[in-house]
Amino acid sequence: MSLLKIRTNYIGDYLIDNPETAAVVDATVYQRLMERRKSLINRVVLSTDLDMTEIIDRCLTLTDLGCTFDTIVGFGGGRAIDTAKHLANIQNIDLVVIPTGLSTMAPFNDRAFLYDYGAHRYEFLITPEPTEFIFDNVLLDPAVKSNIRGIASIAAGLIPED
Repeated sequence: MSLLKIRTNYIGDYLIDNPETAAVVDATVYQRLMERRKSLINRVVLSTDLDMTEIIDRCLTLTDLGCTFDTIVGFGGGRAIDTAKHLANIQNIDLVVIPTGLSTMAPFNDRAFLYDYGAHRYEFLITPEPTEFIFDNVLLDPAVKSNIRGIASIAAGLIPED
């Protein structure tokens, strides 16, 4: 079974089991979800190439459609998780983080980096820390070197300063 299929099934099942939850995913998972589980279309936000204004607009559109959520899931890498953090902050809802790789600090801190296309710069935002963190080694990217570097960075970031 391919890693993409595992990821798609995992997040699809998670959303079905948690009806008050929306998710932010990357492009490949989004496309696969829309092919297989069209009923989730109003509960999934695509993270790729969204700037802060588009994220806010997408969030308001979901709310305007009558979708009310108490939780947002960041499922994927840094961009998906940072987008979810921002949405959780805007909506004042719980945040669940499910990383699919460990080459970024996004799952482990209270900061998000989102691109502001109008100002042509990245915005650094303080966001809520996740209320739940799901670490599943089946979902993790098989790029071993990348994950080892990520684990080393995470460990280094956890060492208290003198």
